[in-house]
Amino acid sequence: MSLDKAYCHAESSRQQMVVGTGVLNKDSLWLVKRSYEQGDSMPVGEAVKGGAIIRLEHVSTRKHLH
Repeated sequence: MSLDKAYCHAESSRQQMVVGTGVLNKDSLWLVKRSYEQGDSMPVGEAVKGGAIIRLEHVSTRKHLH
């Protein structure tokens, strides 16, 4: 789940906090994307192969996980 709160410790990047939870809601949805070299789209239902480089985009904020 992506929280509407940024990291605020010393030397922080001030990036948005992400936590694991068993609750399914709009803040827990992530889009699996291919690496930049392979293009953005990843067909729905396509399995991610072991060792594949992927990106995760938070659906409601459209921000990538770093």
